[in-house]
Amino acid sequence: MTSPQSAQLDYFTFVDRPPLRCGTTVSRPPTSGPAAPDVESGDVLRRARELALRPDVTALVALREAVLRRAEEAARKDDPAIVREIQAIDRYLFEARALRLRLDAAAIRKGT
Repeated sequence: MTSPQSAQLDYFTFVDRPPLRCGTTVSRPPTSGPAAPDVESGDVLRRARELALRPDVTALVALREAVLRRAEEAARKDDPAIVREIQAIDRYLFEARALRLRLDAAAIRKGT
């Protein structure tokens, strides 16, 4: 059973678009999520530093998860080098979150 809101959405979705001609293909956005970051290159900390300067918190979290996943697949989760890498990413993540909060606060103050 569809709710009135979803029926209304469908109505506007079809009304706002012109009808398709025969032979026209409809392009759809990709259904998969963003690609996993490349953590095999050995430049993980350089990439983390760059992401922290942007500050791209979402990408840093994805990078951290990719490093953990790679370590688990290689059965090296407790390897001291991996632990240091994760700790460094965590520091960059902390810095990126703090910078993002400062930028958002400045934008809010500027907007009021």
